[in-house]
Amino acid sequence: MFDATCPLVTKVHVEVARMRDAGREIVMIGHRGHPEVEGTMGQSAEGMYFVETTADVARLQVRDTLKLSYVTQTTLSSIPSSAGTRGAASSRSLSITS
Repeated sequence: MFDATCPLVTKVHVEVARMRDAGREIVMIGHRGHPEVEGTMGQSAEGMYFVETTADVARLQVRDTLKLSYVTQTTLSSIPSSAGTRGAASSRSLSITS
């Protein structure tokens, strides 16, 4: 058996585990139904929220905005069209980390 997971995706999974261990809630920015999003969301049983648009961010309800982090689908992290969603997620908390 071979693990063909992209090393960048594995890094996101490790970061999700680290963030959850620190008691942070996580916003996952990506495309609904994308295998990477599904796999990353499956890394935590709770405390993760999926957003695809700035409207999704506006509707987001988290427990503690001071303990909020976000991760992005790796194929979106450098695409300008996702910058608005990342910016909206960051504006939800002064202490958000990525």
